[in-house]
Amino acid sequence: MEDHDYMDDIDPVKGKVLAWDNVEYYVHKRSALPLPSNCKIGRVKINPTKRKQILHPNSGILPPGSFMAILGSSGAGKTTFLNALAQQYDDNGELLGDIRIGNDELTKKKFSTYCGYVKQQDILLPNNTVKETLDFYAHLRLPSSMSKSQRDQRVKATMKKLGLLHCADTLIGGKTRKGISGGEKRRVSVAVELIRDPSKYTKNFIY
Repeated sequence: MEDHDYMDDIDPVKGKVLAWDNVEYYVHKRSALPLPSNCKIGRVKINPTKRKQILHPNSGILPPGSFMAILGSSGAGKTTFLNALAQQYDDNGELLGDIRIGNDELTKKKFSTYCGYVKQQDILLPNNTVKETLDFYAHLRLPSSMSKSQRDQRVKATMKKLGLLHCADTLIGGKTRKGISGGEKRRVSVAVELIRDPSKYTKNFIY
């Protein structure tokens, strides 16, 4: 099987349009009573939930290859909005509105196919090196039809794209072990999502 150069495959311009229309988000606050929510005795609810609006209706469009910064004060709902777009909201939440990727409705399954989502907190194993981390995710996320040399090439291409080659063999590190810098950890978290070459990148990285 002939090796393919995956350097050119990591290209956000090949993605689909992400669009949302009248998206709003509510949470249902439960009562402190140790009873099931909204339970009834006859026609009377004795432990009703209270509906609170977190996001007011908003609409927008994100073309392929573009960059969008979401600005707002602390508590304005920036992370809640991104979680809503990424289909990662709480069970007691209620998302209304229309979110589409290309011509299709955006579901959790479609989001994992077309998008990558980097949360505010880096979730990386401190005892692994940068290359070991990306090798692990390459084996986990890339198709089994790819050969080892192709996966290695994808890992190297991703590290080069994000300026991580110089720290490829450095430990991620953590609170008790020195490792790469905070900015490098952020780029490793992005690399974890880019390793499978999603068509669109939804990054929870607020400027």
